[in-house]
Amino acid sequence: MPERKRRVYLGEANVYLEETDLPVEEISKEIYDFSGHSGFIEAYKKASGGIPPGEHRRNFRKKQLVENIKKDLEKKSVGKIKSKYSDWDVQTFKELTGKTLKEYQKTFRIKRAKRVLANGGSSKEAREAAGYRHATHFGMIFREKTGMTPTWYRNKFLARAMKGLLREGKPVKEVVERFDRWSRANLSLLFKKETGMNLSEYKHRVITEKMKGLLEEQTPTKDICGIFGQKGNYCGLIFKKETGMTPSEYRNKILEEKSKELLVKFRPETVRKKVAGNRSKNYFYKNFKRAVGMNAGDHRIKALLEAAMELIPQRETIEEVCKELGCSKTSLIKYIKRETGMTPEDYRTEARMEKALALIPGMETIEDVCKELNCSISYLYRHFKEFTGMIPGEYRKSCANYE
Repeated sequence: MPERKRRVYLGEANVYLEETDLPVEEISKEIYDFSGHSGFIEAYKKASGGIPPGEHRRNFRKKQLVENIKKDLEKKSVGKIKSKYSDWDVQTFKELTGKTLKEYQKTFRIKRAKRVLANGGSSKEAREAAGYRHATHFGMIFREKTGMTPTWYRNKFLARAMKGLLREGKPVKEVVERFDRWSRANLSLLFKKETGMNLSEYKHRVITEKMKGLLEEQTPTKDICGIFGQKGNYCGLIFKKETGMTPSEYRNKILEEKSKELLVKFRPETVRKKVAGNRSKNYFYKNFKRAVGMNAGDHRIKALLEAAMELIPQRETIEEVCKELGCSKTSLIKYIKRETGMTPEDYRTEARMEKALALIPGMETIEDVCKELNCSISYLYRHFKEFTGMIPGEYRKSCANYE
């Protein structure tokens, strides 16, 4: 049978199997005019992925049964449900849902109670909506399912909802009006109990966090006030109260920290573009000098020298140091000679020898010292003698005699 025709048979056959009580043989013979009952079953199985028509009907009836029981459980007690349905029906319900009638009804009722509490309803209203008569019984079931009392759940949900509104930038007055069943005093008390701060304090915390993000992007303070829909220096006063510094001081602090970190690897103009964005050159260089006490170019040279002097004794060649720091060999040699009066090679040798003086007395072999200094034994012997007038072994003995 062609695939398209087989699918048509499947759809039509399912309608008869689900909506009528006609036997499979009759559906096969009278509706589809198959030559034999087995031919219809084989065609149906091919179209349905191996499921026989009889099994499809049974599965459909089971699902229908479960839906009917669910609807009854919303309105009737478990005892009445058991008297209406057979033991086989009840067992089928458990197999398909994984829950007993009592467990399913508890879950459904608690969901209904949660909806009432989420809208700010009282514990009594939630209990009545869930269909429980006794407050103690309701509280016990609710805690069993959620791990908290109805009042605690409501307060947590309300606090979370208010947090969301405040983070969206809603004024405190508008947030309070959303929960008109509650007075502002009660809402503030509830919110403080859950978060440790009142509505206004949390609003200020949110404004401060958002301002920090904008200030890190070097956004002007007047533009930030416009973003929050505030006039004057309202945002600035809140920010200073929360952080202990003005927006300008915080923005300059971020500019200083980011610039110092980047100036080791990049030229001042590249750093300006990365840190200050669309702000002018004058803004970046003036504020950097005010914060650090030197201009960006001088600070880059200072940072390069500090990093180079740390790396030079650890690397084999000056080219490796230049590659790590992102500067030219000519510039690095010039900066180091101006600062120390030595070439990078001489500085590396002196730094290694000073370290060798500290290492030799405490290490078992000269090979260990060389490994620590990242140099060869011949290099150590030659330069150590030039530096101290002794070979490493003689220096070790002199240290032992001194002790």
